[in-house]
Amino acid sequence: MPIIREHRPNFRQQAPKQVVTQPAARVETWRGRLVSWLLIGLGLGLVWGRYFWLQIVHGEQINQQAQALYLLDDGGLPTGARGRIYDVNGQLLVSNRYIYQLYAQPNQVSNAGQAYDFVAPFALSDPEASSGLRPREEFVTLMDNLAANPKTQSSWVYFSRGPITQDTKEAIDAKAWPCTDKSQQQCLHFERQLRRYYPEGNLASHVLGYFSVDNSGGNYGIEGGCDLELSGQSLTPGSSESENAWGFDLDGRDIYLTIDRDLQYLVEKTLQEGVERFGAERGEIIITEPKSGKILAMASYPDYDPAHYYEYSADQIKNPSVINYFEPGSIFKVITMAAAIDTGLISPDTVCPVCNRPYQIGSHVINNWDFNFNGNITMTQALEKSDNIALSWVSSLLGSERFYSYIKAFGFEDSVETEVQERNSPQTIAPWGPHETATRSFGQAVMVTSLQMVRAVGAIANGGQLMKMTFIDHVVDKATGEIYTTQPEVEREVISADTAATMRRMMQTAAQHGEAQYIFKNSDLIAGKTGTAQIPDLQHGGYTEDTIASFIGFAPYDDPKFLMLIKYERPRTSPYAAETSAVTWKELAEKLFLRFDIHASED
Repeated sequence: MPIIREHRPNFRQQAPKQVVTQPAARVETWRGRLVSWLLIGLGLGLVWGRYFWLQIVHGEQINQQAQALYLLDDGGLPTGARGRIYDVNGQLLVSNRYIYQLYAQPNQVSNAGQAYDFVAPFALSDPEASSGLRPREEFVTLMDNLAANPKTQSSWVYFSRGPITQDTKEAIDAKAWPCTDKSQQQCLHFERQLRRYYPEGNLASHVLGYFSVDNSGGNYGIEGGCDLELSGQSLTPGSSESENAWGFDLDGRDIYLTIDRDLQYLVEKTLQEGVERFGAERGEIIITEPKSGKILAMASYPDYDPAHYYEYSADQIKNPSVINYFEPGSIFKVITMAAAIDTGLISPDTVCPVCNRPYQIGSHVINNWDFNFNGNITMTQALEKSDNIALSWVSSLLGSERFYSYIKAFGFEDSVETEVQERNSPQTIAPWGPHETATRSFGQAVMVTSLQMVRAVGAIANGGQLMKMTFIDHVVDKATGEIYTTQPEVEREVISADTAATMRRMMQTAAQHGEAQYIFKNSDLIAGKTGTAQIPDLQHGGYTEDTIASFIGFAPYDDPKFLMLIKYERPRTSPYAAETSAVTWKELAEKLFLRFDIHASED
């Protein structure tokens, strides 16, 4: 999958070689002169024909190519514009635009106040320039002080800390500038800068990342992870390509994401409403296509504005779904159950022999979340009731070594490799003693990222195959016309297809008859699991009363079209997933059913 560019292909054309001929002998006869005039006429005809071909037939195309190039700051050879980013349907998410810093040189302006009064109305009509416009007195004082000092003849003073747009520049250009001498270089100057333009504002900001205002490169998200792909190309001084640059496309590659703009908007709107509705500190939603590993939507709230990234802290900009670890709680129980079923130690109908009392491990006692006991329940019922004691008993059958091997196979020690710049730091989950084996069976004292969790449950939805996750659908190289399409890639098989099918049925009953059954009782298409995990107290040890409430599931359970994780941190209206994240999951899933044309069977 040649997505990451190692080098740009050679240009399609080369500069024409010069052909040196000996001068012809003088033709004295009238016939020779006639031939000469015919040759001259033919040459002129070819020149005018070429002019017509370039200016009339292909004039617009060449003009577009010229505008797609911008000169380097040192006045060097052309450099291509940065590649654009689109959603999967070709909706523009990231483009380019030029902005300008307007400044004056003190020795070229006879009256600083007059110059300020000339510029101020234009700056005030431009939002960014207006916000950073210097006070008049400050500008005039600075200009006068610099003009009076002969050592600062080359100094310059910005009118505003904020840039002006192309439209504002053109409006200023159309007016007569207040200079000391019309023959001088113009006394007002524009410093052109390339800026990334995000037409959808904050949409998918944690996926997209940002491009530095100093043009030093992309950071975070796709902008950082695919910086080489997106970067425009420069010609090499003195090369034949540089001497014959017309017709070459130097722009960076365009990237088409797996993200769907409309779905992303729906997800972000739903997430913001959910965070506010349940009084959570923050939230996340991830939607994937299990069979391909494509990420269809990924949102975190609060988000940020990539066009003004410098107003936010690094923690606000980094993608929390990719790098932040958390204790998953009961959504991790599907991993434990899948491991035990895959080894043949249990079946869905296996009865728990110790679930009628607290579970004792040495000096440690394990209880259920509600301190109730469910004697003689089956493994299917244990998943429905989210029984900690049952899962602890299951993990004792597995043993720490075997349990660890499955956790590792499901990818919880991996750094999930995707096209975004962020990478989670791999966590080493070494084998443990009996107590740790029990607590980790129900998602306590084990740390995962949201993307790791989605990928692992995706293997259950996808017949046991762990897929490589991807944000990119395809990449277009405009220089060569080549299109690089991302193909689904299986990383490994972690459980058998039969185990995966069994787990999908168990998760379907867990959704329909479990803690959130009041939500899912009328739908037999959804497979899922709630998770309510107390947040560790990192200062004093133990756990706080705050929780992370999550729900992960897919639909239809027997042939999943989508998988979705919803997570809220520290919800205040209720600490429980069944009353927060599961509610949002069901409401959003109903819209996804329409989108993916999912219908309940007539039965």
